Amino acid sequence: MLTLTGGLNKRSIYDRFYNLVIRPVIHTSAIPEHSAPRRLGCAIGGTLFIISGIGFLNHITCLAFSPAIFMIVFAAIAGLNQWCFASNIYMFLFRRKLLSESNESGTDL
Repeated sequence: MLTLTGGLNKRSIYDRFYNLVIRPVIHTSAIPEHSAPRRLGCAIGGTLFIISGIGFLNHITCLAFSPAIFMIVFAAIAGLNQWCFASNIYMFLFRRKLLSESNESGTDL
């Protein structure tokens, strides 16, 4: 449920914890607010964690491990080479909207 907060707000509970507790101690910059692709990623991740938890709770092995393994693999890919599955899904779904917004503002994607 905590991961899902990042899909519903511009900052997840983890970002808020880091910004309020850890950042002042180690003197780093604040984590920026989530963009729409990152919010989608948090929503997907939170949903998959919940589904996996339901699987573990009800002793349904396939439902428990499939979403968890999916998350581990794609989190490892994102951590190793900065390619984000959720951002690519967002680009696929909303590419026209993003292109029109970038043309209106005069920026490139």
